Amino acid sequence: MQTGKILKFKARWVARGDLQKKSVDYKETFAPVASLMTLRILLQLITSEDLELDQMDVMSAFLNGSIDMLVFLMQPEGFDLGGAVCCLLKSIYGMCQAAKAWYEVLNSVLEAIGFMRLMADQVLWIRWTRDKLQVVVAHVDDLLMGGIRSMVDDIKAELAKSFKIKDLGEAKVFIGLKITRDRAARTMSLDQAHYACSFKMRVATLLASTSTPISRSCAANDLM
Repeated sequence: MQTGKILKFKARWVARGDLQKKSVDYKETFAPVASLMTLRILLQLITSEDLELDQMDVMSAFLNGSIDMLVFLMQPEGFDLGGAVCCLLKSIYGMCQAAKAWYEVLNSVLEAIGFMRLMADQVLWIRWTRDKLQVVVAHVDDLLMGGIRSMVDDIKAELAKSFKIKDLGEAKVFIGLKITRDRAARTMSLDQAHYACSFKMRVATLLASTSTPISRSCAANDLM
């Protein structure tokens, strides 16, 4: 959603994470996301130093994670190997530990190429090369990279050796925030206009298909 619009739809084979049992099928589960404060500080630094700010999407990111527990999965519908089940060697979408497994792989790859994870916010990594700062911030599988142009390109090339990536170029929209820069004036503005418009359209569609006034016996979940 680099422009705030849906570009395509995907279909995936996913696990029934709701059937997993803690301490049997998984231990810990979390999704790494950047805090708004971290993002604001990073964008302020990028703007004041007039650095490049690019965005990259890791395709099928959760499939890169390794799992340390024995997990079996039923064959997908329409695929039959005589009643056999699948023993997972890697994480898959829908698993409780998939996000954590992906985060651990991403961290290991970034540390291997010289980045250091900040303890204050562990989805922010920094690296110094010839006294030049480079930063990477992650929101699950969406990455922002800042630095001078040659070094940002180097980061992309290094990550492309480990992951299948989609280079989105200069950052325009990140976690629902539209980013507008004036490089000459060294200013940056953030807004959520496209998010507000999409929310308005969803509400309008909902109201158009709902009788008014709504019955008092109607639960809130029935409207979603």
